[in-house]
Amino acid sequence: MSVFPITIFFNVIKKLVSHKALFVSAIFASTSIQAKNTENTPLKPDQIAVQEVFKKNAQLRVVFSEVLVTGRADTLVGIADSASQGNVGQAQLKYRPIIRPGEVLEAVPGFIATQHSGEGKANQYFLRGFNLDHGTDFLTQIEGVPVNQTAHSHGQGWTDTNFLIPELIETLEFKKGNYYADTGDFSSAGSANIRYFNRLPENIIRFTGGSFDYYRGLIAGSRQLGKGELLYAGEVVHNDGPWTTGNNYLKLNGVLRYSREYQNHSWHVTAMATQSDWRSTDQIPRRKFKQGAIGRFDALDPTDGGNNQRYSLTGEWNLRGENSLTAFMAYGVYSKLNLYSNFSFFLDDNETVNPVGCGGISGLSVNSRVDPVLFNTCGDQIGQPDDRWTTGFKGSHTLFHKIGSFDSEPHWAYKCVTIISVMH
Repeated sequence: MSVFPITIFFNVIKKLVSHKALFVSAIFASTSIQAKNTENTPLKPDQIAVQEVFKKNAQLRVVFSEVLVTGRADTLVGIADSASQGNVGQAQLKYRPIIRPGEVLEAVPGFIATQHSGEGKANQYFLRGFNLDHGTDFLTQIEGVPVNQTAHSHGQGWTDTNFLIPELIETLEFKKGNYYADTGDFSSAGSANIRYFNRLPENIIRFTGGSFDYYRGLIAGSRQLGKGELLYAGEVVHNDGPWTTGNNYLKLNGVLRYSREYQNHSWHVTAMATQSDWRSTDQIPRRKFKQGAIGRFDALDPTDGGNNQRYSLTGEWNLRGENSLTAFMAYGVYSKLNLYSNFSFFLDDNETVNPVGCGGISGLSVNSRVDPVLFNTCGDQIGQPDDRWTTGFKGSHTLFHKIGSFDSEPHWAYKCVTIISVMH
């Protein structure tokens, strides 16, 4: 091999690794190559312009802006007992496209929250491929207060998280699997505990709107009051959806909290209130859709829907010692739900068994639309009311010490829950 080609090769390498060559090759690659291959050819005007730019920017340094990568969740290596535990903070939640409040639980790996029968109804949940119904097998808590409701009129473990305001969530602690004795009822598939900020990083005034008469307004903030912190938030949401008979979902939501921390003590008192009403977009008969009697976004019974209320008051006190933690909390929740559904339409209440009330049911013939007036006196609609008070008390004391080289945390806890239900 001759020396001449080797010399050319090393000269090319030196030029490529220099900043000037990088600048030229990145921006004017094709022009530079052409100029090199035609050294004896007179330069064209655009090539002369390239050289002038190169001379003026001979000392140019390309500086890229800083890129900050935020992890999915806090690392719990050496803290958590299992890889099935985790802690997700607001740093991640604020970037999630959340359509419904219940979707904050999707920060739990493998968790899915979906919806049917109207925006105001509790979500349908799934975890690791298991159908959790409306929360039967997944314990959800807000500040340690259980959201799941026992012996509910619609479904055991009813978990309505529509009162949550995602912007107020500081952390979401989750545990998957049935390995944790402290979670108790409803946690056969896992659990999550949501905690709100005592003080928001910044005050929020937000209004968003979109298609289908959707809008959401939120005002939230915190300020020092006396020796403590006052947190406040108010929210209003409306949505019709793409349905022929709109959801007409309207929710009003509010939170008020006062908290204080001093020395090794901390306590807070939190009041929450929410109420909403909506029309449901329930299932439709496939045969009526194929016949053209109803459209894909129609509702056969436009009187389906519901309304709900939830009011709660919670108090919590904590004392951290040098090697211990003592905590007490008490809460009271009043909740009310009226849910109206029609799963079989006119199967049990038709012109045969109820000729007086269903005198106009002939409108159900093929290729004809249902007269909504029929449902005022006829049809299989059912009502599922639920009216209850739930009160509870929790107390715990934990010691932190070592047995040899191993960490040990003996934990004593007492929990009492009282439920008073009024069924109609």
